[in-house]
Amino acid sequence: MSWRDRLAPASFRGVPFYVESSDYTTGRRTVEHEYPFKDDAPFTEDMGRASRSISVDGYVLGEDYFTERDALLGALETSGPGELIHPYLGTINVAVGTVRVRESSKDGGIAFFNIDFRESSTKATQPVAVPDPPAAVTEASDATKLSLREQFVAKFSAA
Repeated sequence: MSWRDRLAPASFRGVPFYVESSDYTTGRRTVEHEYPFKDDAPFTEDMGRASRSISVDGYVLGEDYFTERDALLGALETSGPGELIHPYLGTINVAVGTVRVRESSKDGGIAFFNIDFRESSTKATQPVAVPDPPAAVTEASDATKLSLREQFVAKFSAA
């Protein structure tokens, strides 16, 4: 089995297209800590894997390529992440960035796409509220003091 036999047909949100070439970036998210008056090498902190950014040069063609072009544009302009089937990388959940379309009367019957995808989760990660015990104790203490003051004023008068 050759590598060509292993390539999957490309599609985004179920809309097929052809891939001429593709490149992607990946790596690690890092923060470099440098300190004044230190000649030592900086400390690099690893913050986890960086999201993959995928650039695809693709096209649709044929007698009725307008229909295929419009279907792909519709899929690319739909809000939210979607499923990309990439010939080399397989199935990836991505968000669409910039899309560039090129058509010319010289080439005729073909629309070229340059699409920037960004790896994306299917659900947003939300911040999690963490209880603050010291603040809760302070709040309860303040409420108790106020209640005691009100009870005292209600039972005793200065007159």
